[in-house]
Amino acid sequence: MVGICIYYAGSLGDIFTIWQAKLQSFTREKEAAENSSLRSEISNLTKTVIEKERAATEANAKYLKINEELLSLNYALSVDLIYDPGVHQLKIFNRGKTNIFLWGTKVNAGVKTIERQPRVITPTPDSFYYLKMEEMEKDILAKLGPNGESRVPFEAYFENAKSQRYIAKFLWWVVVADNKITIHTQNVGIDRADWAKS
Repeated sequence: MVGICIYYAGSLGDIFTIWQAKLQSFTREKEAAENSSLRSEISNLTKTVIEKERAATEANAKYLKINEELLSLNYALSVDLIYDPGVHQLKIFNRGKTNIFLWGTKVNAGVKTIERQPRVITPTPDSFYYLKMEEMEKDILAKLGPNGESRVPFEAYFENAKSQRYIAKFLWWVVVADNKITIHTQNVGIDRADWAKS
């Protein structure tokens, strides 16, 4: 039997100290490797969290924009004009969802008329505001005679319940046949614009 003998000139305490130092060094290296791995995982998780937060913020912004657009639909201006020859009126109907305020009108290239107080038109089926048409009908007959037709631009100036101003543009197709007047109204556009400045 062959044995190996290692001779060490130090004390048992020195051997223990060396062994303890090697064990601590090994432990530190192992902890450093684990910490490095943990730091890498934490870094990856942090990036993932930041990406998800960014995506959530973008989704929230889109959600808010959609909600604002849906809410604004409640205040969208939707009006109809209907000429009623039996009562000599041009009726203005509110087809929207909230009250609208009629401030004034302009016929053809005439003068824009703005009232001191607006006329409220509620969004109920039987509710409307009307303009008296007797004087306009006399003018039409004077210009067109007993038979004729013309296209007449018409503007109406509105404000919605959020105090946003609009110009509603229409075209009247005026037809006179045997002294009887018919006015077909066509909506050619509603622009969000400050009619007080135009």
